Amino acid sequence: MGYIDELGQKVVQAKRRIASASTGEKNAVLIKIAQILRENTDFILEENEKDIADARQNGITETMVDRLRLTKERIEG
Repeated sequence: MGYIDELGQKVVQAKRRIASASTGEKNAVLIKIAQILRENTDFILEENEKDIADARQNGITETMVDRLRLTKERIEG
């Protein structure tokens, strides 16, 4: 089984778990994800700059580059 097939199976499993989770459980997970994003903002922004450079090198329009661009404010939002 290939990587994509395995990833697809994991998505299906996650979908089932999320569907059966309570609102409180879902909110707790979202809060934890937000915390992790905030803790890793500097790393995320550094990696995003690499993505932007790759996008420009591959001829992506500036409009699309802007959609790709992350800022501290966008992460916080």
